[in-house]
Amino acid sequence: MWSKSISHHIYWVASTSQGDGPLLFQSYIHGPLEQNDERDWLIKGSKSYKELELIVKSKLLLKDIARLSPAEQTSSLASFHKVILFFAPKSVHFPFTTMAARVQLAGLHFNENSARAQAMTQTGKRMWGVSFPKARRGEPVIKAVKVTPTFAYVQELMGEVVELRNTYPSSKKACACWSTEEQESL
Repeated sequence: MWSKSISHHIYWVASTSQGDGPLLFQSYIHGPLEQNDERDWLIKGSKSYKELELIVKSKLLLKDIARLSPAEQTSSLASFHKVILFFAPKSVHFPFTTMAARVQLAGLHFNENSARAQAMTQTGKRMWGVSFPKARRGEPVIKAVKVTPTFAYVQELMGEVVELRNTYPSSKKACACWSTEEQESL
């Protein structure tokens, strides 16, 4: 019953501290809460109260609290992994060079679209959607609807391909020149 509230509190502490360990720790260790609150509280001195107190005051947990990552960092990483899986699904085998190219494309796509704005209705109101992620055991989660992703990096890449094709008569010569340039830059 209490694990969800405690988990939400730790998540909030991590997301509001901007990675500042001392600030994070002070937010985690707050003073007593008001007793006239209408929520059901644990009864001080009860077995469940003592067990919970042992957990939240354990040296290992307190030591780790100051090292929590901001929530945005981990969700951004999860988003990047999702983009990689779109470009290079695990269920399909790719040769190394193809896999490297697909991961690089995923990086270009993610960098271009990771900071997309929230979509707006015609009346200027922000758009929201509901999702049911497995991580939340199918419980509904409200998410901002983002504007449609862009693919400007594709035009840049195609421009580079055309430029390389005009510069080098064959792919063998282009690769040979590229390899020479790479070795010289090392």
